[in-house]
Amino acid sequence: MNANDRGQSIVEVNLDEAEIKQRAEAIASWNNSYDVYIWLLAEMEMRLAQAFITRLDATGHHVKIDTSKIVDRPDEAEISQRAKALAALWLRLQDVHWFLAERQVIYDKVKGRK
Repeated sequence: MNANDRGQSIVEVNLDEAEIKQRAEAIASWNNSYDVYIWLLAEMEMRLAQAFITRLDATGHHVKIDTSKIVDRPDEAEISQRAKALAALWLRLQDVHWFLAERQVIYDKVKGRK
């Protein structure tokens, strides 16, 4: 991949707090178990883990992603390992909903989905 191709694979995703909040509320309405939400978050994190160019943190309203590094179908063993690590953090369910929503919004925007 030459430099021009690489430059075209980098996108900036604007993060809208209202959009993430709406998605988090929709996710919460699924009424899944904590373990299922942790698995979904781990899976979404593994899709995006290598693609972040800028860090995803509470202070940013945008993030840069290298779309060529997104993994649409992460390895199940890697998801399981990440899910165990996340579960060990004892995140509040509300936070899991938010983090999952945030990553889903990023993934959907990068993939051209609404």
